[in-house]
Amino acid sequence: MMCLDIASPEERSSGSRTYIQQDKEMGDLLEASTIERSKVLDTTVKGKYNIWRRDFENPNSDAIVKLMRDQVIMEKSYASIAKREE
Repeated sequence: MMCLDIASPEERSSGSRTYIQQDKEMGDLLEASTIERSKVLDTTVKGKYNIWRRDFENPNSDAIVKLMRDQVIMEKSYASIAKREE
C-alpha cells in the first residue's frame, strides 16, 4: 500500500505565503528594472512632421489631377462611341 504525505492546512498556507512573497518580490524587481530602462529611453520628438505641411506637398499634384481629368473624359467618349456602335 502506498503512503501519501498529506500536508496540513498550516503547511499549505505557509507554502502559499512563500510563493506569494516570491511573486511579489519578482514583481517589484521587474517593475524597478522597467523603470530604470524607461529612464534611459530617449522619448524626445526629433522634429515636427505633419502631412499637411507644404514640405510634403507633391510637386506633380497638378499633373496628376490633369491626367485623371483626361482619363475621365476619355472614358466618357469611349462609352458614347460604344453606345453608337450598338
